[in-house]
Amino acid sequence: MKNLFLSVAFLGTLALASCEKIKDAIFPSFEHDVPEVTVTVPINPIVGSDVVLGSYEFQFNVDSLIRKYTAQQFGIDNAGDIVIKSVILNVNNADDLNNFSNFENVKLSVSGNGRPEQVVVAETTITSAASPLVVPGNNTDLKSYIKAGQMRYTLTGRAKKITTKPLQVSVQVQLKIK
Repeated sequence: MKNLFLSVAFLGTLALASCEKIKDAIFPSFEHDVPEVTVTVPINPIVGSDVVLGSYEFQFNVDSLIRKYTAQQFGIDNAGDIVIKSVILNVNNADDLNNFSNFENVKLSVSGNGRPEQVVVAETTITSAASPLVVPGNNTDLKSYIKAGQMRYTLTGRAKKITTKPLQVSVQVQLKIK
């Protein structure tokens, strides 16, 4: 009886693994760029504080995107994880006094309809004024946020120098759907 149970358990595990391989062959992971937005970072006269650099609401139909990539075979419910691969930030009007070096770090947080708590999905320490700044995602699964409908992205940073003019920052989010 024990051998029968072990055999059935082994075959069940093998079947599940095979189904997962079939799904992965039909539904390979892919990356997609969310449309770029530009936020205006207000003048910041305070050093050492976290400031909101910008926020925006976004609605994106990931279900139809997944259907497009999988020949209409899968939708959002079939996706394993939806994560941010990276966030690319660019100061469009930077100068010697107003650029990324005015900040110690930058974070992108997400909240959504029915999910009011914000979760940090990408963050990095800033070491230079270089632009664009590529911020890696931290593999936080956004599937439940995306399924909720409208999402809100909030970009924050800790000021280490004051800014003397509003900064126009373009934000490009790159998703990875597995």
